[in-house]
Amino acid sequence: MKRHEAALRRFLEDGRLPLTNNHSERELRSAAVGRKNWLFFGSDDHASAAANIFSLIASARLFNLDVEQYLAEIMLALPQWPHARHIELAPKY
Repeated sequence: MKRHEAALRRFLEDGRLPLTNNHSERELRSAAVGRKNWLFFGSDDHASAAANIFSLIASARLFNLDVEQYLAEIMLALPQWPHARHIELAPKY
């Protein structure tokens, strides 16, 4: 308990923080289950591309967007979009 005193105090100070981390654990489980499936992507470039897609999906969920619709719109816009302005396509914007 002594090692977790700072975290417990933070939880007690901010009523918005949940008492459990079940939501975080549930989200991490999908990555753990798929780890063996994602072990062999073929190359570092493929693994990097997959990581980018997973990051876009997680960000879209964070901002409560429909993931499938968001990805479909990104795929349509990306070929014509200027490379210097790719950040504007992030779910935050």
